[in-house]
Amino acid sequence: MTVLETKLFNYLRSAGVPDHVAEPKAIEISRCYGFNDSVAIIRAMETAYYHAAAERAGLTALIGGYGVGDIDPEGIAEQIPDNLRRSLIAYRDDHRPTGDFLRAVLSGDLFDAVGRGDVFSRRAFFAVCDWILWTFPDGSYGSPAKYEEWTKKGPIDHVD
Repeated sequence: MTVLETKLFNYLRSAGVPDHVAEPKAIEISRCYGFNDSVAIIRAMETAYYHAAAERAGLTALIGGYGVGDIDPEGIAEQIPDNLRRSLIAYRDDHRPTGDFLRAVLSGDLFDAVGRGDVFSRRAFFAVCDWILWTFPDGSYGSPAKYEEWTKKGPIDHVD
């Protein structure tokens, strides 16, 4: 196992998941993510937590390789402060630039995001990341280059 797979395995074991379940689950979780940035690693640890909780509850259903149960993007969005949600929607739908906190999140720079976020933004950090992962198109987040490319497409004028 890789170093990350070993860490996930140990985390699952410490949460009470039997070894014969924890080892293949750790490998499966690690392969769901690119691990090119801190957000992906945090997401993998969060997924391991969900799997450990599911195992303790006797559930085995894995939805989309990411988590247990039904994913509710609207429920996730409700956990995000209105100003951040509006900015994310404008970014996703109209390619408009965001503020510094969201730019750092969308660029995959965890430390910059935490340093720039106010208390409300930091509290919503996981919800913001989840919502981006579940509702944003590939290529619109993950690196500074992707952020820049997305915003270069410019605002879109909608015709009603």
